[in-house]
Amino acid sequence: MKRYLSNFKLTENFILESMLECLSHKTKNIVRWNRKDTSYFLADYYIKGGFAESENLHETANFIHNDIHNNFAFYRDVLTPYIAGELFLEIKNRNIQLSPINYQERVDPSSGKIREIGITSIKQQVYDYICVNALKPMLNAKIGYYQCSSIKNRGQKRAKKAIEKCIRKKYKKARYVIKSDIKKCYQSIRHDVLFSFLKRDIKNDGVVYLATALVSTYSKNDVGLCIGTYLSQYLANYLLSYAYHYATEMACVNRKDRKTGGIKKIHPFTRVVFYMDDMVFIGANKKRMKRAMKMIIGYLKSTLGLELKHDTYQVIDLFKPGSFVDVVGYRFYKDHTTIRRRIFFRISNDIKTIRKYGVNTELKVCRGFMSRHGFIKASDSVKFKRKSKYDTAYQIAREVIRNEAKNNVHGNAA
Repeated sequence: MKRYLSNFKLTENFILESMLECLSHKTKNIVRWNRKDTSYFLADYYIKGGFAESENLHETANFIHNDIHNNFAFYRDVLTPYIAGELFLEIKNRNIQLSPINYQERVDPSSGKIREIGITSIKQQVYDYICVNALKPMLNAKIGYYQCSSIKNRGQKRAKKAIEKCIRKKYKKARYVIKSDIKKCYQSIRHDVLFSFLKRDIKNDGVVYLATALVSTYSKNDVGLCIGTYLSQYLANYLLSYAYHYATEMACVNRKDRKTGGIKKIHPFTRVVFYMDDMVFIGANKKRMKRAMKMIIGYLKSTLGLELKHDTYQVIDLFKPGSFVDVVGYRFYKDHTTIRRRIFFRISNDIKTIRKYGVNTELKVCRGFMSRHGFIKASDSVKFKRKSKYDTAYQIAREVIRNEAKNNVHGNAA
């Protein structure tokens, strides 16, 4: 059994680079450096380091928020190295101090589901980046090739291409598709199971401590990851990688070899694609696929402590007229790909609004429309584009967003 990170050494410079990466990232089109909660995070260490004249946290945070654009070099080159040293000591002394996570219920705009989102402090977000960057070698080795979520260059596009290529170029081996998903995946992940796998795969006590300390803040009953954090998405993919590799390598059915009379192991799946907790299994023999699914369900329950939603799965025969697979925002047919119905209606409504109001359309509507442009671009929607005058709406939306960007630039310059 190979173990990872035995030669990895956590240093202040590594922490500094991860911190700068975190603070330079955009959330809701705002760089973290410019956020007020970042000012409070910096102000705490600004006072501790003796840089501030006043020890009032609110006054110091307001000062930093107004001063950071004028003296950015100081905060980047002087203050953040000091903070990196303090964070290094916390990890070294096994004494990470974090504020409680604030949980809020929000409606997922894509699915309409109500999700409990965790809002963490900037300090914890920095720790998330440190932990993920430290875990990267192990994560890259463990997470499967067709686990397509939350990883750079492994999004809906890769999942879409993988499914299309399989059901169209290997159509004789891709008659049946089994679609299933994990029941409340993030909320169901047990910390003891996750920690046991981390300790098994990582030969570095400092990194194991950092990961377990951060995960332990997510809940009081030692169950569940926090939706919305940078670290959780990677750890969820990491744990599900065991299910992915079990499905691709171990979930085989036995068949008697007619020539030798011995037992021959047959792998029933032509392709396995995971999109976070959505699982797609493609194969040619429905009976063998169902037998393999029983093995996978048993593995999920006994080893990972997870269950399928509704304790069942959907079997689709793509050779039947009108049959399709609805996953990753698309409907996959045997000979073409369309958009999921819910996404299609949202795009249609956006086009009507943009064509009605023209350049006076609200910025929010235009940004929402542009965010779904990729679905149209990547699907077989030529007739829809022509009938709805999609290209006209697209040009108007671009102009609205461009004008807003110009106004912001001139406003900042003034």
